[in-house]
Amino acid sequence: VEPNNDYKRSSFNNFGDNIGHLKNKVHKKLTGTVSLPDNIKKKIIPTINTLKSFNKFVKKRKARLIISFSPIYDQIIIASRNKVKNMRKLYNILKQKIDVKFAGKPWDYYYPKEYFYDTIFHLNAKGRKIRTQMIISKLIPLINVNQSN
Repeated sequence: VEPNNDYKRSSFNNFGDNIGHLKNKVHKKLTGTVSLPDNIKKKIIPTINTLKSFNKFVKKRKARLIISFSPIYDQIIIASRNKVKNMRKLYNILKQKIDVKFAGKPWDYYYPKEYFYDTIFHLNAKGRKIRTQMIISKLIPLINVNQSN
């Protein structure tokens, strides 16, 4: 089976970024799902433990961990009150349990369909440009070279 041209090795640049799809049009139907179960507090425990451990590793090296969120097609979340509620719950749990800075909130990373390529997480060229500008604007206030933590 021939792989989709967008995911061939030649579609990646020297930095490991997939650039093979950037000139292509948005697919009519975006694929992918988001699982935000009601028992998110219980389900997130292994992730919290991993992030805490990684944060200790980072701090030992006199660096700081800053967490940003994945881009996501806005209608996947907004269309479900339950997902909106559980995303807020997830964010609040992370803020309470992990001593790190966040580059915005999850909903800052919700984007319209025209910013995606083939999945609800895979940005096209326009979406990448918008997200890069947004991430920069969120990171600048968090980064202070004179601050050790």
